[in-house]
Amino acid sequence: MERVQPPAVSDLFGKKGRAFLETVRIRESRRLALDNYLKLLDELNERITMVEQILEEKAELTEEVGWLRTIPGIGLHNAVLILSELGEVAQFSRPQGLVCYAGLAPKVAQSGDQVRYGHINRQSNGFIRWALIQSAWSAVLSSTPNRFQRIYLEEGEGEKRR
Repeated sequence: MERVQPPAVSDLFGKKGRAFLETVRIRESRRLALDNYLKLLDELNERITMVEQILEEKAELTEEVGWLRTIPGIGLHNAVLILSELGEVAQFSRPQGLVCYAGLAPKVAQSGDQVRYGHINRQSNGFIRWALIQSAWSAVLSSTPNRFQRIYLEEGEGEKRR
């Protein structure tokens, strides 16, 4: 059994990693398989690039995508995902309906004067919730200072507040 020491690179499929994979000495059968996988990876990357270009061109035609992209953390992909999952925004008569549909409203249990808030509703549109949560993390981790970073730092990193 041949032992191959992988290179100390952050991305095995980046420039240095690919150079290693293309020159590493391995059995002929494994070399054939590896070369085929690398060609397949190149083809998939080309197709992804092509789809992203088309997506970018189509997204430029809608001003809603532009509006969403002005929000820190929301990029092209999440803006398109959010809009495609929402459909017509006019279907929501008030903002609270949109918040509930996106799954960002906590469960509320009321009895008389007592009100208890629970976790967010997981029976809603998971794609929108996922995109918004990822966008929030992008905003917090952004190199450009923004209010979301300030809120994150003021509230404490991962501390539970009760």
